[in-house]
Amino acid sequence: MALVVFILLAISCSDNQEYTSLDQKYTSLNIDYSKLTQAKPKNSFLVNADSVLLEQYIKNGIRIKLRQQESTQVIWQMADSGQYKSQFSTTNLHQVGVDEADRIKIDDDLLYLVEDRYFPPSKTDRGYGVRIMQLNEEEQEPLAVEVGFVVQPEATTSLDNVGIFLHQNGTSKLLVSLHATQRMNIDLSTSSEKMSWQTGKTQVIVDNVTSPTAVSREWQIDIEGNLESSRKVGHHLYLLTRFIPSISGLNFHAATDKEHLKNEELVASAMLTDLIPDYQINGTQRGNLVRPEECLVPQNIKVGEGHADMLTLTSINLNTMSLESSLCLNTKVDAVYASTNNIYFSGSGIDTGVESKKEIEGTVLHKISLTDGTAENRGSAWVKGHLGWSDPAFKMNEYNGYLRVVTSLLENEQLEHYLSVLEDVGSQKFQIVSQIPNLDSSQATGKLGEDIFAVRFYEQRAYIATYEQSDPLYVINLSEPSSPF
Repeated sequence: MALVVFILLAISCSDNQEYTSLDQKYTSLNIDYSKLTQAKPKNSFLVNADSVLLEQYIKNGIRIKLRQQESTQVIWQMADSGQYKSQFSTTNLHQVGVDEADRIKIDDDLLYLVEDRYFPPSKTDRGYGVRIMQLNEEEQEPLAVEVGFVVQPEATTSLDNVGIFLHQNGTSKLLVSLHATQRMNIDLSTSSEKMSWQTGKTQVIVDNVTSPTAVSREWQIDIEGNLESSRKVGHHLYLLTRFIPSISGLNFHAATDKEHLKNEELVASAMLTDLIPDYQINGTQRGNLVRPEECLVPQNIKVGEGHADMLTLTSINLNTMSLESSLCLNTKVDAVYASTNNIYFSGSGIDTGVESKKEIEGTVLHKISLTDGTAENRGSAWVKGHLGWSDPAFKMNEYNGYLRVVTSLLENEQLEHYLSVLEDVGSQKFQIVSQIPNLDSSQATGKLGEDIFAVRFYEQRAYIATYEQSDPLYVINLSEPSSPF
């Protein structure tokens, strides 16, 4: 109850009140953040937040970051951002029918190549951009000849070109370039709430390249937030961005009570609209990317929990070049997998069993459906074990309406692996229909002590390569979702 009073006191104080001194003004504020806790993934559904709950949840997250008093600025990185590590792309499609951004794209006899600080420009008298090359069908020298060049705007020189898409809209061929804030490489396994964060910028530029010698700029959108992932399904472009709210004037090195109190005043008086990402289209149309009611938060948030970062799923219609919809998740997300109809988010955490009260490590899965560019929350489920950090999206797959997931857990100093099959049964009920091993089948995935080297799904089978000193390959039949074997 004390924390509720603390939050209300913090919010109630504003510059509309008159005080005779700075000290008197600060007497109604509380700077004891010791009982605030960083919200972690749990066995809980996501629900739409009201504006009051969302504001308290975000502000508590900011207070927790202030409590850490860490100065290092780092930015989260998702699994498919390997282009930041070298000039070579690490893209490997996770799902048939779902395109992913890459540094090189080929369309018929044309090759599109990103030139930037990772792959230096071929000509010193021009800046960064996308080179369009005509391929020699006879495979004779030269193998390709430049026929066009799409110049990256000067305003984006502080951004990296993190990949491109190609899109055919009627008779028009469009080049979709993604630009994002330059950032550091961070191993997710070492990330913690003790890190201070900074938000970035994501930019989508659409150029008409029907005639490579006469390229024209068609559309541009700028979004507040770091680009975590992107997918293209048909004419819908889906962007996953992470917005880290910032409040001007906050002192992350505050040492005195007066400095801490000044920070609290800034947090308490901040407007919710300033803690939500903005967007801008063609330099003119502006607004909040999401409304508070479009944000999802864990059910049954405890008093004093906080989470500042906002993960936003945005849909862009490439045919009409318009912003279709946005939905945000205020919860920790470790991995993302997209099928042609749904996007799944996962986060590792600990669940306390209702009956045994025993803490069980596991992963919460959130299902978001994609229908004509509109995202809808379909429910959440909890599976035992973790997906791991090595491209976890390959350990998830959707087939005939079922989601198949492979997780691992260290138990009794030995790795145990689980395959779970989940089904969306409606009414936001997303639940496990089968799992191996189970009470009826003790069949394990791999031998004792073996780790998982790779996972691939193909239709009704899952192929799992495990290793200790060799790499056995196990094939699991998924033709009957309720009883894999």
